[in-house]
Amino acid sequence: MDRLIYTAMSGAKQAFLQQAGVANNLANAASTGYRAMEHKFRAVPVQGRRVAYACLYG
Repeated sequence: MDRLIYTAMSGAKQAFLQQAGVANNLANAASTGYRAMEHKFRAVPVQGRRVAYACLYG
């Protein structure tokens, strides 16, 4: 259960940071010399014994 909460909060944190970046970009779009913030996300494979066990004996 703890891992599920950690995974959910990680996703929520990234969504919050992306929203904050977009808001910052919109607020400063008219500023001279402003460089927009970019948020890029990537998928990370899950590693661990439980995942391997589930894949083998699923």
